Amino acid sequence: MKKIISIAVVLSAVFSMSALADAVYSYSGPNFGSAGGIYTTDMRVDLSFSLANPLDSNLVDADISGLLLGWQFNDGVQTLGNHNSSPIVFTASTDAEGNLIGWSMTVWKTPLPTAEGERLDAIGTFYDPDLDGGFANDNGIRNGRCDFVVMGVCTQGSGRVDIGDYLEIGVAPRDIAWAGGAVQPVPSSSTVGLWMLALLMVAVALVMRHKVHQRVL
Repeated sequence: MKKIISIAVVLSAVFSMSALADAVYSYSGPNFGSAGGIYTTDMRVDLSFSLANPLDSNLVDADISGLLLGWQFNDGVQTLGNHNSSPIVFTASTDAEGNLIGWSMTVWKTPLPTAEGERLDAIGTFYDPDLDGGFANDNGIRNGRCDFVVMGVCTQGSGRVDIGDYLEIGVAPRDIAWAGGAVQPVPSSSTVGLWMLALLMVAVALVMRHKVHQRVL
């Protein structure tokens, strides 16, 4: 009976912790309309980012960079995540239900350039529903350059030859699909780790109890 109670207590704790899921948002943009160098028009920007909680409702160009738990951007050539890049701008606008309706999200590969002419690799996506009836722009830059530096910080960059770009005007919010967030929270990696640890603890407890039982006999 004690064995059953111990297992129940451990699993109960894990179930409680697993409820603390991250809110993960994912986006797949349209194919690039123009491409140069190593980019092609078959490529596009795909990204995902995670927050501890879903975005609040009625946000207007809110800086959410400080809320990020992790991110991953891919443009068909490179993948930039929290292990090798830094958010340069990460803002979001939401409707009354917390759905993304506007954003500006750009990450640069680290280490960041600190002088004009230094290499710049970047991926970004932008959408403003109020600009020109809905202005959308995705881009990927590889082997770009830093164009302007203020106090040792690069504040502006551009592509050279290797660049993929999508730009469209008159794009309604409903034409741009985001998945996840408030509707699809998923277990975080820390929760998965807790499950594994709990199962290991249960296994060890069962083995130890079996050995004690053998000694008694």
